[in-house]
Amino acid sequence: MSRLTAPASSRSPRIRHTIMGTLFAIFGLLLVVFLIVVRVSNRIEVLAALVRVDIYPTMKGAESLVVTFRLLADQFVAAASFSDEAQLDLAKQTASHFREEIDRLRTHSSGPEEIADLEEIRTLFDSYYEKGSRLAQAMLGKSALGSLDDLPGGLQSFSQDAQLLKAKLDLFLSKNERAFDAHLDQINQGSKRVVHIVGALGVVMVLLALALTYMASVAIVRPIEALSGALKEMAAGDLGRRVEVRRRDEVGTLAESANRLAEALQSSLASLVDGKDRLEEMMRTEKEARETLEAKVTEYMRFTEEIGRGDLTAALRTDHEGALGELDRHLNQMAGSLKAITTQVRDSTVSIAAEISQIVRATTQQSTLGAEQVSSINGISSIVEQILQHTDHTTSIASSVAASTKKVIDVSKKGEEAVAQSIDAMSRIRGQVELMAENILALSYQNQQIGEIMASVKDIAEQSNLLALNASIEAARAGDYGKGFAVVASEMGNLAEQSKLATAQVRTILNDIQKATNAAVIVTEQGSKEVKRGVQLVDQAGSVIHSLLATLSSAEQAAHKIVASVSEQAAGINQIAAAMKEVKLAAGDSQESAEEVVHIAHNLSEQCTEMHDLVDKYRV
Repeated sequence: MSRLTAPASSRSPRIRHTIMGTLFAIFGLLLVVFLIVVRVSNRIEVLAALVRVDIYPTMKGAESLVVTFRLLADQFVAAASFSDEAQLDLAKQTASHFREEIDRLRTHSSGPEEIADLEEIRTLFDSYYEKGSRLAQAMLGKSALGSLDDLPGGLQSFSQDAQLLKAKLDLFLSKNERAFDAHLDQINQGSKRVVHIVGALGVVMVLLALALTYMASVAIVRPIEALSGALKEMAAGDLGRRVEVRRRDEVGTLAESANRLAEALQSSLASLVDGKDRLEEMMRTEKEARETLEAKVTEYMRFTEEIGRGDLTAALRTDHEGALGELDRHLNQMAGSLKAITTQVRDSTVSIAAEISQIVRATTQQSTLGAEQVSSINGISSIVEQILQHTDHTTSIASSVAASTKKVIDVSKKGEEAVAQSIDAMSRIRGQVELMAENILALSYQNQQIGEIMASVKDIAEQSNLLALNASIEAARAGDYGKGFAVVASEMGNLAEQSKLATAQVRTILNDIQKATNAAVIVTEQGSKEVKRGVQLVDQAGSVIHSLLATLSSAEQAAHKIVASVSEQAAGINQIAAAMKEVKLAAGDSQESAEEVVHIAHNLSEQCTEMHDLVDKYRV
């Protein structure tokens, strides 16, 4: 028995240890990468926290200052242009919000330079707000200009402070935006460094993993390839081949299992050879039993063919033992039973044929008598049917008269109901017409009130036009600084003109509505009179229909009495006709039964003849 030696060493580690070592090395590399990424991420987190807590709120605060300044300027312009004191109150609230925002930014300031900028913005804002408030109050006529010489000079000083404050706010916002962008650049650079480090370490880790994988494959794959070659030879039929076991790892265990498998296969092959001999002996025994069974089947086929041809004297040999011998005896008993049954059937058919002949003669006589009875009954039935037809015609005429009278009464009742409904409808229409007249009168009164309101609106429009003219004159005196007031005055004048035109149009429409309302009142009064006259006419028609209904009711009662009398006569004749029909049906049924009995008797006679011929075919 040849041997196949697998290359190995007594000091070689187990495969599991090799794989675990490779995995631990890869895990160590992953841990190093993780620590580096955590360190860089912490630095990025510090920068992000600085941006989130300090730089970003300061930048948003600067943006809020710019927005608040623009809102305050709009409120000053609105207060001066529209003489709106509410805008001046809103400007005061906006200024308070501006100062609170500066105080908040000073609390979160990052250095002396930023505090100095905020102080300068605060000073410029106080001067701007003071001049704007005084100028707006002067435009409202609540105070004099004070230290300001005149309105143009005050506007120029206010405009200069606004430009200085706007420039300082824009510079402060730009400085904070640059600081925000610088820190974002640092965060982005840190993120890129993390990506580069992770990429480089990833490449190194992949290369190291490939090297460790190759080393593990050298220690695992080669012994397995040697073991696979030995197993292929065993599969080809060389069960005497064995693997030399010198390893103490999983490959060595697998080699021992392969050797035990080869030994088990050799033992199984020997058992198969012994089983083959026993199987051949069983096959010879089965062949002899099959030949015996085929001979008995041939004998059974011959026996059944003789029975089928009518030879009931055939019999089987009973020289076999067991189930076949028992089957032979049962088949012989079956043939004897068939022989006895055939003899009894032959004798019975002769007796039945004689009795059926007597039945045919008796039923033929009864059928002849039934035909004569049916002919007599048909004559009587035709006479009764003629009487019944005349009675039905009389009943039909009387019923038609009663039905026509009832229909006329129903129509009269419906007419009476329709008259009552018409009276109710006329009454409701009269009430609705009166209600409509009241609504139209109320509408006329409301129309007059609307005319008075439109007169007031016209007066207000004329006063607004005068005020707009005065405002335009004052704006022209102010020169370039009064252009905003001039635009507002022009729009107010246009609005006043449009109000006057709209008032005139509404006045014209109201006059048309008043004319239509007066005409509707006249038409409504005429309609009320016509509705009252219609109620009187419908009431008269109802009285006539009621008198006609009483006359028709008397006619209906007389028609019903005629129908009742004729119906009693028809009922008696119908009873006679029904009795004759029953007699006729009974006679017809009797004749049909007799004919059916004759037909059945002939069929039985033919079947007895066929049965006798069939039994004669069997030899007993």
